[in-house]
Amino acid sequence: MEQKKSTATDDEMSALEWIELQKTIDDYSKTETFFQKAKRRTLENPIAPLGFLGACGFLTYGLRALNRGDSRQQQLMMRGRVIAQAIGIGSIMIGLWLAARNESK
Repeated sequence: MEQKKSTATDDEMSALEWIELQKTIDDYSKTETFFQKAKRRTLENPIAPLGFLGACGFLTYGLRALNRGDSRQQQLMMRGRVIAQAIGIGSIMIGLWLAARNESK
């Protein structure tokens, strides 16, 4: 039976491939600004930012109801905030699951 011997060239190739990958990652991160990255991620998973904005809106209206003393409206807004947060977090989790599933294929 023949055994495959590990040679120095195999190790060097993997190290060279790693260096090239790192350069590619560095180049990509230098060319993309914060707003470009936010736009790209929003287009990849548009439900997560909507959940975040919804939660902020519900929180704002809930605090306004608290200031006015309207406990029924306040309770309704806090329930809406929890639902919006659940939608946002759920969409992030589903996005992560789909990304992991696509990488394994």
